[in-house]
Amino acid sequence: MCNLKYLEKVLEEKQNSKPWIMVYGIYNSGKSTLINALLGEEKATIGDVPTTDRIDEYKFNGFRLYDTPGIEAPIQHEKITKEFLRKNDVVVFVLSSDSSFEEVKVYEEMKKILEMDKKLILVLNNKTKAQNIGEILEKIENNLMRFGIDVEKIRVVSVNAKSALKAKKEQKSTLLKRSNILLLEKLLLDVVNKSDIKNTIEFLIKDTINKEISFLTEKIDNVTLKEKREILNEIEHQEYLLKYELIQYLEKETLQIKNDIESLLFNNQEIDSYLDKKIEEIKGCLIEKINSSIDVTYQSLSLKQEQKSFDIPLDVLKNRELVEPILKDVLLKLRELKVPFIKGKWEKTLSGWAGKIAWGISVAVSIYEVYSVYKKDAEYKEAQIKRTLEIEKISNEIAFDLFEQFKANIDSSVESLYKNIKNSLLEEIRNLENNNSDIISQIECLKDLEEKLIEKYLKSKL
Repeated sequence: MCNLKYLEKVLEEKQNSKPWIMVYGIYNSGKSTLINALLGEEKATIGDVPTTDRIDEYKFNGFRLYDTPGIEAPIQHEKITKEFLRKNDVVVFVLSSDSSFEEVKVYEEMKKILEMDKKLILVLNNKTKAQNIGEILEKIENNLMRFGIDVEKIRVVSVNAKSALKAKKEQKSTLLKRSNILLLEKLLLDVVNKSDIKNTIEFLIKDTINKEISFLTEKIDNVTLKEKREILNEIEHQEYLLKYELIQYLEKETLQIKNDIESLLFNNQEIDSYLDKKIEEIKGCLIEKINSSIDVTYQSLSLKQEQKSFDIPLDVLKNRELVEPILKDVLLKLRELKVPFIKGKWEKTLSGWAGKIAWGISVAVSIYEVYSVYKKDAEYKEAQIKRTLEIEKISNEIAFDLFEQFKANIDSSVESLYKNIKNSLLEEIRNLENNNSDIISQIECLKDLEEKLIEKYLKSKL
């Protein structure tokens, strides 16, 4: 991994230096002239064609100042600039007053620079000595906002680079002041600091590690692995939808059962046969919904099967020899579901009403007999209130108990139904992952390395 060795070399170099400043922009906007103006002498090559094909380094007040091939330079030159941009801390972006401030690509590049967390100083080189410089700066600000660029993150200054160079060479103080180069120099000295290096180091570490991880990830059989995970997610989603549908249905039926039991008890009617019938009805509906879900899942996966390079174990869903035992188990569990009715759970509650009850007769008759006594009593109204509360309580308890039993049964039954196909896919996924274990191990090492590099170069020394 030569990129990692190169990264550490760059990090060591950056850690022991002042921030690096890169001069960038469309060629012929005055980049080289601006560098010469800052240096006070003609060191950078000036030309009307994009001849710069390398990175030139200069010293400016202890900073490293770099001249680079510009935007819209030949593609091989532009690639050099793109790579070098990653290592720089501050970008001085040069626009020309004659035309370049309207170029769309200019603002696209500035947006990318800010996304890399670089400090950006925008220099409008007033090559034409335009009188309407304020209007141009306003247009630039509008263009920045139009491209979604936060203008608060950019420092803007207008400079006449040619006049500045002449003023320094000929030592003309008035011309130097009018050129505005002194304002740019002050701006560079004021805003460029150690935090810019920290931002660059963090970006370089994360960007380089991410590229290495992406390179390794491409070596993994990602397509098949991704597809199998998608299929597994699809099955788990169908399982969730089935559970959700069954619980929604059950909640609705439970509320109806509660209301029906209350009505039956209020009217002194027995509830045993009603509950038997209702439970059988719910059982049948649950089985129907489970079968329907199997069909939906099978059809959905069958469509995906045609697009995949591997077999989905659909036989687990449609092979009757495999499915029927599961469904029979579901039916068996549902048929075993019995409400203890009056004896057992609610016996104590009802005993409190009458003292003793002949449990061979229906609960409704017992309730009627108990409360008929109160009709002759002055406390009839109080008894009726008590009866209402007790009926609501018993109805709630029966309905809630039914719901909990059905829910537990639904959870275990649905999980049994999808268990085999999920296990089959999980096994295939594990095999694929094992085949790529070396690469996955390298990726994990890279993640650890990222943390160590951040600790070493950001937290410990900067």
